[in-house]
Amino acid sequence: MSELIAILLITVGQLLGTSATPDQIAGELQTAVETTAPMPLEDLAVTVAPELAENGEPLGTWLVTFDFDEIFLEPVLVDELAITVTGLALAEDGTVRLGGIDFTGKFTAESLTAALREKKDTLSDASVALARDGITLNGKYATWVGRVPFSVKGNLSVENQTQLVFAIDKSSMIGIPIPGPVNRLVQHEVNPVYDLDAFVERSKKDIQRAKEMLDYEFYLQVEEITPGDGHIIVTGNA
Repeated sequence: MSELIAILLITVGQLLGTSATPDQIAGELQTAVETTAPMPLEDLAVTVAPELAENGEPLGTWLVTFDFDEIFLEPVLVDELAITVTGLALAEDGTVRLGGIDFTGKFTAESLTAALREKKDTLSDASVALARDGITLNGKYATWVGRVPFSVKGNLSVENQTQLVFAIDKSSMIGIPIPGPVNRLVQHEVNPVYDLDAFVERSKKDIQRAKEMLDYEFYLQVEEITPGDGHIIVTGNA
């Protein structure tokens, strides 16, 4: 995620000071992202528009929205991802300023299941079910008597600003409540379910370059996780 946003910021900074129209900037941004993105992506739509006050008067700043359809943010395929950059403006000294960055991602049960199965051999048969009232994880856990089926139910929370962490509320192993130590073992195996900033070390140079160009302190943070039927919505800022 950090790599992607850094590339977007750099590209925006390079184009905003030109005489290009909003549609031209949007087209250039889309081409630049599609050709330089460090991860597979399916479809992308970019919009660029002036920001307006409540009375309709221009604020002198720009809003840029990137809408991705199926983008692979290792190790999870994100079904939908929207990144919005607000308050973009060209300062008198030629530097580009921005007000903030917000993102919203939709993760499906299928994509989280695939990511968990890739994570560890012990989760090779795990499956995730998502509903408004919680998350259910099913699988088989290795014990001294063999691999025993289990089903645990819980919810996701945020730790360390970027990690999605699963906490068990209810659990059973072939119909018998699982003791606390086994719960903790299962949680240890699956957590963190996903870390949005897992590859920040790989993108430090891009982030620093974006910071220098845009005078913006990049800081990725998840604000809210909203469960739905078959998916979760993750919102935050950077």
